[in-house]
Amino acid sequence: MQISRLVNKDNDGMACNIKVASKDAGLEIEFNKETPKWNAVEIGNESWEQAMSDVYGIFIPAKEVLSNNYNLNAAVERGNVQFDDTYLDILNAAKIDVSKDDAQDNKKNMLIAIESVIGGSVIYDASLDTFFLYKDDVKEEFNLVSEGIRKLAILWLLVRNGAIKSVSAVFGDEPEANINPAVIPLVAKIILGLQRNGVQIFIATHDYFLCKYLEVERGVGDSVVYHSLYKEDGEVKCESVMASSA
Repeated sequence: MQISRLVNKDNDGMACNIKVASKDAGLEIEFNKETPKWNAVEIGNESWEQAMSDVYGIFIPAKEVLSNNYNLNAAVERGNVQFDDTYLDILNAAKIDVSKDDAQDNKKNMLIAIESVIGGSVIYDASLDTFFLYKDDVKEEFNLVSEGIRKLAILWLLVRNGAIKSVSAVFGDEPEANINPAVIPLVAKIILGLQRNGVQIFIATHDYFLCKYLEVERGVGDSVVYHSLYKEDGEVKCESVMASSA
């Protein structure tokens, strides 16, 4: 769906102006009824890309993606199916190991914790273009396991492959969706663990328990801020509060 369509669905004259600033550069993007999705009005794009060249970002959708991987890229390229590009991006990141075989204790602990829940590790068979859950020396297709396990498995892959690393940003949509409530404390610990490794994390959630576990599990030096977005008088407003000191 075009962003311009989202902007103008309730008001034909409305425009969306997005401004992002850092200490080194600034970027301004405007969407309106005249601008299709990939043709927004941009100001400062070149300087922004140069300043942010070392920063990597990845979006983790609410819906799991591993079971949809087989030949998905080819199908999208041929126009046989329509899939959001963010699904293709995360699958490509899950397939390629860009880590440097680092031995970070925090990373190892996160992988072990996830493995304890999903029951094994995750492997990618390039010849079959398929991901498998590998446990007890048996490869199991992901369409045979629960959606919550699939979501944790993609997180395992991203951490193992180095797709989520220092000086990067992770955007997660409802990370608690379809997850066993008993695993929510682990999800909170993983989020905080990534933050301690220098990853900036943005999550959209409606789950009180996830927010509360982030509060409970965080330690000295962890930075947790809650933002509440709501509509009032035709405008989107935001209230922010920083979690109290641990």
